[in-house]
Amino acid sequence: MKNKPNFFIPGQPRSGTTSLYNYFKEHPEVYMSEIKGPNAFGKNKNDFSRKFNTKNKEAYLKLFKGTENYPIKGEASHYFFDEKAIKEIKAFNPKAKILIVIRNPVDIIKSHYSYDPQHRIEGGSTIIKAIKNFSNYSAGRDLKEILRYTHYIKLWQQHFGKKQVYVVEFDELMSNLPREFSRICEWLGIDGQFQPRFLKHNPSRKFDEEKLKEAIKRTNRIPVGLRVFLKKILPRGTQEKIKGKITDSVTIEEGGVQIGLKTKKYIINNYSSEIGDLEKLLKKDLSKWKNK
Repeated sequence: MKNKPNFFIPGQPRSGTTSLYNYFKEHPEVYMSEIKGPNAFGKNKNDFSRKFNTKNKEAYLKLFKGTENYPIKGEASHYFFDEKAIKEIKAFNPKAKILIVIRNPVDIIKSHYSYDPQHRIEGGSTIIKAIKNFSNYSAGRDLKEILRYTHYIKLWQQHFGKKQVYVVEFDELMSNLPREFSRICEWLGIDGQFQPRFLKHNPSRKFDEEKLKEAIKRTNRIPVGLRVFLKKILPRGTQEKIKGKITDSVTIEEGGVQIGLKTKKYIINNYSSEIGDLEKLLKKDLSKWKNK
């Protein structure tokens, strides 16, 4: 089947998945699904993705209709820590290539914690409490499970082979995007000289209370029946774009929370064995993760 996707970014929240998705959308040899995160495989279903189940791939493949001339057809969903998804993708396309981004535990926890004020309240008054109590908003897993990189990378490699799984470290990726993007393109077998615009996507943001209040007032003026009708007829992609514009209009970018030395040490101590196992698996020096 010529329009079957052959490239997956099994992203994790706050690890650059949205940026990579948008960078590859600009590449002339790559088609990324108009819907980011169809979540067609595995357990991580939502109201939209349930129709893309393993028994009915017709709706899923419609996302890639007319893409026969693209060497690379891909999508980005939160499949990374879903064993069921790994098996289903392997059965769907055993030749698929998998791009995985790993990120320093200190930074990914800080980013999770600062991403949404609601999650901060649920997590507790300190990051240490958040680590103990926080359940990931999109996958129902705690942060320790999300950061089991070694376990899940091994699973991806076992199912697809090491040559089909590319692992890049977040800081290396973001510190030299042109170089790292080029290397990934060469691994995919496409033009590595092409460079997208490298715009920043999905940064940590906080609500502007006055703008939020005004937006709520305007929304409440729209009849409920009309809102329900528009939700039914507007394509999911259009809905996501509208949602993104509304979010941008009522929030401002923030630098994220600052964490102290005590908290950093707590995080590093909790994940030191995981970091060591990951270094052995990838044959990569990650000592800088321990010195954050």
